[in-house]
Amino acid sequence: MIRQLEEAQEYLTVTGNHRIFPLEALLRRHGPVKVCWILKRLLTEKRARLQVLLEEDKTLKEIDEVVAEMFRIHMAISLMKEVIPSEQTQPGARGGSEFQRRHSSSSGLSRKWEDEDNARAYCKAGEHT
Repeated sequence: MIRQLEEAQEYLTVTGNHRIFPLEALLRRHGPVKVCWILKRLLTEKRARLQVLLEEDKTLKEIDEVVAEMFRIHMAISLMKEVIPSEQTQPGARGGSEFQRRHSSSSGLSRKWEDEDNARAYCKAGEHT
């Protein structure tokens, strides 16, 4: 499991230290199911960006960069899916890490904070693109 996660981070790291996505930090905070979901959302945004670029000018160098990032994100998602049991591939599915189960709360307030944390993490992930 750890090897797949390390390999996923390698796919999300370009030429040295530039990270497309801060996988390790988000995994510690949210667990693999939510991180996989965030990666899927990021991939969807990259697809939309690619479509806009293709409509604008098919010769743009940025197209190559977006395609490369999409490939890397896709490979990371594939590796993450190897780590996550199939019944847990959607956010909100039962399961998660032992830490998450012990420290989760059923109150709506903590859920609101968790949603805000996810939104912040997702926005920060997008800054690295």
